[in-house]
Amino acid sequence: VLGALGRADEGEALLRRALADLSAGRPTTHPRVQRMMRLLVRLYERAGRPDEAARYRAQLVPGVGEREGPG
Repeated sequence: VLGALGRADEGEALLRRALADLSAGRPTTHPRVQRMMRLLVRLYERAGRPDEAARYRAQLVPGVGEREGPG
């Protein structure tokens, strides 16, 4: 949403902060951590920043955090 409003930098900062908060005390394989990383991958892909997208994509586990739900 923020990207559509021309505020992608703000969206990135929020996602990165959320990832840091969720990562505290959780493994990178935790569904919520994976969900945040997937959102960052999508943001970076849309922003034309493939190197940053690849950094997070390399940590993704297939099937984990792909959809909303308990976790």
